[in-house]
Amino acid sequence: MAPSYHLVYFDIRGRAEPIRILFALAGASYTEERVNPSEWPALKTSGRCPFGQVPVLELGDGKSLCQSAVILKYVANELGFSPSDSYAKAQAEMFVDSIKDFQNELQRLAREKAADPKDEKKSSLYDAEIAKTLEIIDNLLQQKNGGKSYLLPVLELGDGKSLCQSSVILRYVANELGFTPSDSYGKARAEVFVDALKDLENQFGRFIWEKDADRKAKMKSSLYDEEIPKNLEFIDKLFQQNNGGKGYLVGDKIVNCC
Repeated sequence: MAPSYHLVYFDIRGRAEPIRILFALAGASYTEERVNPSEWPALKTSGRCPFGQVPVLELGDGKSLCQSAVILKYVANELGFSPSDSYAKAQAEMFVDSIKDFQNELQRLAREKAADPKDEKKSSLYDAEIAKTLEIIDNLLQQKNGGKSYLLPVLELGDGKSLCQSSVILRYVANELGFTPSDSYGKARAEVFVDALKDLENQFGRFIWEKDADRKAKMKSSLYDEEIPKNLEFIDKLFQQNNGGKGYLVGDKIVNCC
C-alpha cells in the first residue's frame, strides 16, 4: 500500500517549506497539520514527535519520520527526485548537508540574546562563513580541482570522483558495502539516528571551541543536564519501537546509524 503523507509543522515556512515545495513539484497529494504555539507543548510530549521536534511526516500504519533533511530525502526518493546511482546521490547529499550546517549557524545567530556576542557572530557569519560556504558550493558545481573541496574528510574514489561531508561519506560507504536497509522507510529511519547524533555532535563542537568561560560553563550545563539525557531518551523510545528493543535500532541486522 502506498504511504499517505501527513506533514506536521508550525504555521510558518521554516524547515518544512522545502518539503512542501517538493510535494508541489511532484503534484503529490498530502495533508498538513499547522501547529499553533499554544498547541505545541501538548504535541511535543504526545509521543507523535520523535526527539520532541517538528517537522514530522506521518505515513500511516504507525510509521513516522522526523529530522527535516531525512524527510526531504525520503520524499525525494519516493517521488522520483533522487539520483539513481549511489555516487550521484551522495553528491546531492553533500549540498544538503552543507546547506544544513549553514542553516544551523543562521538559527544560532537568530537565537542569540546578548548583543555583543551576537554582533561578533554576525560579523563572522557574514564576512567569513557565507563566503566560504558559497565558494565551496560553487567549487562543487563547477567541478574545479577535480571536484575536490576545502572540507575534510574527503573520500577519493578515482577517476576524478571525490566526496566530502563525513555523514555523506559514511552513508555512501554503507550503501556500497551492504550496511543500508533495503527499503526506503528503513533507510530513512536509520538516517533519523544519523542526523540526531550529528546535531548532538555539533553541540559538542560548539562547546569545545567556546572561548568565553561563563558561556562555556552554561553550555556544559545545558549539554550534560538537558541535551544528552533528552536525546538518549528519544533514541531509547525509537529503539523500543523496533521489535520491542530486542535486537537492532533499525530492521534485523547491523546498519549505518552513526
